Amino acid sequence: MKVGLGILIDWLNTRDKYFAAHFDEERREGVARLEAIALSECENAEKIVPTLDSDSRLGYASEGGGVSRGGLFSPELGRWKPGELEDLLILGLPARTGPTPNGLLGK
Repeated sequence: MKVGLGILIDWLNTRDKYFAAHFDEERREGVARLEAIALSECENAEKIVPTLDSDSRLGYASEGGGVSRGGLFSPELGRWKPGELEDLLILGLPARTGPTPNGLLGK
């Protein structure tokens, strides 16, 4: 399971390759990879919610000197993210690329 920054970097690199592609096959491969990345991130978000629910300290960062930042990744964000990713897969990605290779959410 890739997490956080690794997934974002993979998404951005794949997106850039898709837009730079000169051949349909390259574009199809790019769309399939974008879909796979989004599905993986959706699964990651769903899996982490029980852990976030179990400990309210998770998702906070302390910068020292009494400064803390909350909401970096909350249970609410974990519940929100899969819906946003589904919108991306159902509406966003197909609007830019045509139907995704595996259809709606790969199911």
